[in-house]
Amino acid sequence: MVQTVELKAQFPGMSLADFKQIIFEDQEFQRKFQTAQGHQNISIESWTEKVKTEKYHVFQRTIGFETPINVPSVVQTFLGTNKIVGDTAAELIIYGNLDQLVHTSVMRLSNVPMAESIHAKVVWSMASNKEKSAVLLKLTVTCEFKQYIPLVTGAIENSTATNSQKTFENWIVLAKEACKQFLESKESTEAH
Repeated sequence: MVQTVELKAQFPGMSLADFKQIIFEDQEFQRKFQTAQGHQNISIESWTEKVKTEKYHVFQRTIGFETPINVPSVVQTFLGTNKIVGDTAAELIIYGNLDQLVHTSVMRLSNVPMAESIHAKVVWSMASNKEKSAVLLKLTVTCEFKQYIPLVTGAIENSTATNSQKTFENWIVLAKEACKQFLESKESTEAH
């Protein structure tokens, strides 16, 4: 059974352009987030433009990592390892004149059995509020183990969903901190 986690957040005082720059273009935020998750050997590619039309632009990049596994013992036994080596294929779509952003990432694992059966997809949808005084974020995580194995399939999906919720609650906290620092720096610069 597919597990879905949905989170929402607001980022007051942020324009969509500034949010995009701080959270998605500046590799420092991504590195800080990956490190906070316990990831090691992090590699972050630069964004590459793949499609450009009048209505939207599509950019792609890959983020590589290694991470210890924090799952129930039955899942760890099945996987046969205590760490995951993988990457995240990310896509950023900018609609119109930065009217809306959609960021999609799919985690791909390389060192676990049946890695192609484990599917974790995250979709961030972002837009400004009507007054353009805040960024509104809706984050949806979908977790699925595409092969049925009694007792294992549900455990993998449930632990992935639970861990994903914690991960992206932490992501929101880090993003709010980064936005707060940006706004404080901007106010300080404007005051001088």
